[in-house]
Amino acid sequence: MLFRSVWIYDSYEDMLPALVRRSEAHEQAVIIAGERVSSDTVLLLADEGGDILRHELTHIVTHVAGEGPYGSLPTWLDEGTAMYAQSDPGSGFTSALESAVRRDSLFSVRSMTSPTGDPNRVNLFYGQAWSLVNYLVETYGPEKFAELFATFKEGSTPDKALLAVYGFDQDGLENAWRESQGLPPRERASPTPTATPEGTQAASQ
Repeated sequence: MLFRSVWIYDSYEDMLPALVRRSEAHEQAVIIAGERVSSDTVLLLADEGGDILRHELTHIVTHVAGEGPYGSLPTWLDEGTAMYAQSDPGSGFTSALESAVRRDSLFSVRSMTSPTGDPNRVNLFYGQAWSLVNYLVETYGPEKFAELFATFKEGSTPDKALLAVYGFDQDGLENAWRESQGLPPRERASPTPTATPEGTQAASQ
């Protein structure tokens, strides 16, 4: 059995003490409608629809399906899959994504390995995570997506898992997804050459 308890609260204020603690700024700016707080327990606001429950139960499934020796899944994959399981990602998340695509002010995929610390960009984070997962499933199919979770479960880092299943790492995923959004590849800073004192030789690494 994947879960044991779904606790339903009348208000956010009632649920707040049971939520995973975040910064005060985050708690003031973001109202959480549901949360998976352990491997078998979900918290939910009473007046929220079935999509929130689907979202949180999907987190339980993704952790069972994909958590391996290296610990948690990258957040973009975990949250994106939970968003994809909803009947609709939600207009607030898709509008934040569309606005960021127009301005090309998106997160890098590597920065999405863990949650954003900026409460003002939470909607974009979730919208972009959903879009990344939607791209993988719709472009390469659900079988390969299931294989990605199995590869994580066996014990793989994000780059190695993506390479094994899709043939590209997180940077390759980002640029393929950006192309699907009509954007050019992300420019990456070139490494700064290290000056070598005259008459000496740099040691090989």
